[in-house]
Amino acid sequence: MRREALTAADWWILTPAFLALYMFTYWTSDVFRLAETGSTPWNPEAGLALAAIYFTGWRSVPLLGAIHFLCLAIWAPFSTPVWTLMIATGHTTAMAGVILMAREHFGGLARPGSTAAARFVLAALAATAASAVLQMAIAVFATDWSLYKILRFGMTVSVGNMVGIVTVFPLLLHFPAFRNVTGFLRNAWWGGTLLMTLLIVTCVAVFGFPGLDQFKFFYLVFVPVIAMALRDGTTGAVLAALIASGSMILVLSIRDYNAGTVAELQFLMIVLSVTGLVLGAVIDERQRLHLESVEYLTRLRDSEDALMRASRISLASEMVAAVSHELAQPLSAARSHVRALKRRLEQPRRDRAKDVADIDAAVVQIDSAASTIRDMREFLRRGEAERTPLQLEQLVRTAIDLMGPELRRGNILIHINGFDGLPPVLANRTQIAQVLLNLVRNARDAIAEAGRPNGEISIAAERDRPGFAEICVTDNGPGVSPHIGQNLFAPLKSTKPEGLGLGLSLCKSIITNHGGELWHDSASRAGTRFCFTLPYAHNVTKGAGPA
Repeated sequence: MRREALTAADWWILTPAFLALYMFTYWTSDVFRLAETGSTPWNPEAGLALAAIYFTGWRSVPLLGAIHFLCLAIWAPFSTPVWTLMIATGHTTAMAGVILMAREHFGGLARPGSTAAARFVLAALAATAASAVLQMAIAVFATDWSLYKILRFGMTVSVGNMVGIVTVFPLLLHFPAFRNVTGFLRNAWWGGTLLMTLLIVTCVAVFGFPGLDQFKFFYLVFVPVIAMALRDGTTGAVLAALIASGSMILVLSIRDYNAGTVAELQFLMIVLSVTGLVLGAVIDERQRLHLESVEYLTRLRDSEDALMRASRISLASEMVAAVSHELAQPLSAARSHVRALKRRLEQPRRDRAKDVADIDAAVVQIDSAASTIRDMREFLRRGEAERTPLQLEQLVRTAIDLMGPELRRGNILIHINGFDGLPPVLANRTQIAQVLLNLVRNARDAIAEAGRPNGEISIAAERDRPGFAEICVTDNGPGVSPHIGQNLFAPLKSTKPEGLGLGLSLCKSIITNHGGELWHDSASRAGTRFCFTLPYAHNVTKGAGPA
């Protein structure tokens, strides 16, 4: 969040609070100040300064230079106030220059990832190096230090600033909302609290006992830090590194440790902080990619459902002429029976038996029309993709009824066989009907284009595959040429001038989602043969996998 989100009154409150916090953190770092150089190996105020520059730009540099000069003048003055001012100005300006040139690398942690974390670490190294080099150059003229002493001064400053930046800046990145920290605290509960407690206990154990070699047992601190990174990503890793660094400084200050040794331990703390930061960023990246994948798959599933429904509507619209003809016949017959009944009712002498017969005949014809309408409506409705045990023979006959008018107009015979005693399959009725209708209609089109006077289509069920029913749709058309066969199931590939090339692609998607396969049997000697498999319902119920 940027400065524009805060009012002027907010800044009048925040600025003194920031200055007080800056001076407090600088004072806490004074515990391990090297007497010969005045530098410290732990500078959390560097992270505060970097955050202030990141949010406000160059406008904060004069204020930061002034407060840093004040801190130096109180706790670590150089030879003269002028050189002290130059050191403060050089430190602040160097860091401001780097962060403003690499702002996107620092801000990249707002969307953590392995690349963003690596760039942030490199940018932080550049900022600390720029500050250290400029301060060392000033020290050459401001002091009579030897080259070794100047190098030691620069190393200590770099270590302290680097630790402060990688542990403090990421926590301030979402200022003033602190949504990363508040989110962590909301989800910490016993797991996060236990890990933080374990981290503190580990730091006390490693750094608090004189008999232990801190360098040898430092790796124990890695365990809770890595655990927090794995659990809570970047925020957990940065908080863990800050807690580890603060606990180490607190414990070692109580033990009155040598400042030079603390500086060497801070090298390990940098490694720990960077390791945790990168690992946490990778965890955040994986979680984000997982959520994006789930969202993408959800959108893809919705789009696929819409596409399937559009395909059904398109298929039905092409069948509407034949279906309307199919409806006209029973309705016309029903009308004839009703008119005959009306004429008899107008006569003085009535034949009750004939009246009943006409009524029954009219009802039969109306039921036939209603059945056709019901089947079409069921085929077109959106519905849920629910899969239930399904008798394939009944579904096949329904599909044939829908395609019947078109097949009769094309003088095409259709046969079904092999479905007697076939166990139910687990499938979605509407989707499998769509597959059957697409395959049958493709067969009808192929026969019509070839000009076959007596076309035939066969829908057969086979039981060669354990756990699966295999259904094959075969026609006596011209077959599929080899160069077309390679792209049969590719979307947007069609051999029909008006086709979109989605039929077979959608059919394959439907069958695959059902746990089956759809393929073109190129070994068929005559015509075209498409086969697909569906799992038996009892196999899925028992948890059996695909054969």
